[in-house]
Amino acid sequence: MKKLTAWLLAAVLSVCMGIQPVFAAVSTNAQPWAKDSVLKAYESGIAQAELLQKATSPITRGEFCRASMELYCLMTGEETQTPEQSPFTDCDDPYVLMAYDMKIISGMGDGTFRPDAPLTREQLCIILTKLLDASGVALAQSENGRSFTDISGLSQSSQAYIQKISGAGFMSGYTDGTFLPHNSLKVEEALVVLVNVLEYSQMPADREEEQETEQTEESTVPEQAVEEDVTEDETEAETGTQTETQAVPSGTVSFHGKTVSVGMTVSELKSQWGEPAFVDDTVYNLERYVYKDGENGCLLVTLEEDRVLSYYALAEEMTWNGKKVTALPSGIDADIRISSYSHSGIYEDEKVQVSFPMDFTGSICGVLVSDLAFAKSDRLMSGTTVSLREDIAQEVFLLINTLRTIEGEAPLTWEDGLSATALDHSTDMVKQNYFDYNSLDGTTPFARMQKKIGSFYTASEVIANVRGDVPELFTELIKNTGKYNIITDETMTHAGVGTASSTKILYLTMDMCGFAD
Repeated sequence: MKKLTAWLLAAVLSVCMGIQPVFAAVSTNAQPWAKDSVLKAYESGIAQAELLQKATSPITRGEFCRASMELYCLMTGEETQTPEQSPFTDCDDPYVLMAYDMKIISGMGDGTFRPDAPLTREQLCIILTKLLDASGVALAQSENGRSFTDISGLSQSSQAYIQKISGAGFMSGYTDGTFLPHNSLKVEEALVVLVNVLEYSQMPADREEEQETEQTEESTVPEQAVEEDVTEDETEAETGTQTETQAVPSGTVSFHGKTVSVGMTVSELKSQWGEPAFVDDTVYNLERYVYKDGENGCLLVTLEEDRVLSYYALAEEMTWNGKKVTALPSGIDADIRISSYSHSGIYEDEKVQVSFPMDFTGSICGVLVSDLAFAKSDRLMSGTTVSLREDIAQEVFLLINTLRTIEGEAPLTWEDGLSATALDHSTDMVKQNYFDYNSLDGTTPFARMQKKIGSFYTASEVIANVRGDVPELFTELIKNTGKYNIITDETMTHAGVGTASSTKILYLTMDMCGFAD
C-alpha cells in the first residue's frame, strides 16, 4: 500500500546564520511517518544533527527556539543579530535571545526562560504565530473553525493562537474534541509542523498569481462565450463524448463494487450491503451495523435516526473522492493535512471529516468518514456495559483478521481461553490503574495464558489504551512497529481479545498463540 506522508518541499540549498546544509547520508530514529520531514528539517538547516537521534524524545523550549529562528531565516532570507545582554537569569543561548529581541518569546514571567523544559502544544502555537507574524506570512484560515473542549481555561490570547495554528491546518486536536495544550511534543512532531510551515510560506505568492490570472481571464471572457462553452459541454454529454465523471460526495467510499456514504439511509445501506453480520452497541450509545465483506474487507457503520452518521472501512482497494485510496495524496494532497497526533491524514469540508489512519510505515489502513459535527463533538459515554465491551473486542478482532488477509496471512481463530486471559488483564489494568504487560504481582502474559489454555508453540500479547472508539484502538495497534508485527505474525493461529473501560478510556488486551500440529 502506498505511503501517505507529509508534503515535502523542493530542496532548499541556502540557510541562514552561516550554517551549511549537509547532504551526506544521515540517519534518524524518527518513526517512519515522520522520517522524511525530520531529514528535510536537517537538510534545510532547521534542525541540527543532535536532534536526529532524539526524534522520539520531547523537544525542549531551547531546541524549538533555535529551530524556529532557523525557519525564520529560511522564510525571510534575513539574518538576525544577537543581543549583547540576556534578559533571563538561566539562559544566554543566542537563538533564544534573538527570538526575545524580535518579541517571538517572552520567558516565563519570573525572569527565567527554562530552555531545558519540554515544549508544550500551547507554547508551540504561541511561538509559531508570532514567528509567522514577524516573517510577514499571513495565515489562511479554514472555513471550519476549530473549537476545543479543553482550552477555555487558557488566556484569551492563548486560545486565539491555538485556533490560528489549528485553523491553518498545521496542528490538529484529538478525536474527542480536546487539544491537550499542556502536553509536550516530541522532536519529530515539532519538526513535521515546521517543515509544513516552511512549505506553506513558499506558496502564497503562487496562489495570488493564479487568482489574479483567473480574475483577469474571467473579466475578459464575453458573456456569449460562456454560454457557448456550456452548450458544448451539454452537446458532448448528449453524444457520449464527455470524459468528466460526476463528482463523488466527499463522504463516500467505494470498495468491492459497493458504496457507503454519510447521510445514507438504512434502506439505502441495506440495498447495497444487505443485512449486517452483527448489530452492535457503541461507545456513543448508538447502533452499529458490522459487515464482513469477504475475507479482505469489512465495514463498521454507526447509525443515528435511520441514517449513516459515521463509518470505518478497511479493504485492500478502496476509492474516495474519485481516487484510489492507495494513490493518495498524489492528486489531492493540497486538501489533506497530516496529523502526527492522530497518526492520520485528515480531510475536512463543510459536511464531513475524513481520516486516513496510517500504520507504522505511513501506509493507509482504512478510511474513517464522519459527519463533521459528530467528528468534532465529544459524545463518548463515561462507561461501558459487558455486552458493549464484547462488541468492541469482536470488532477489533474482525479488523485484525481483515488486515492479516490483506497482508497475505491466514486469519486467526477465536479462542475463548485466550479471550478470558485478555479480559482478565484489561480489567486488572483498569481496576489497579496501570498499563503494562506484566501484572502488578509480576505475572507475565505467558504465565497467564499457560494457566488458562495449557501448552502452546508460540505466544504474544499486545495491549492498547485510548480515549475513543474501535477505529482509534485499531490505529493504536497498527502505528507501532512491534504491535503491528505481532498482530500480523504468521506463526500465530488463535487469539482472543478482552476490553475494559475507565471513564472514556478503552483498555484492550489481545492474547495470541500458535499451537503445535
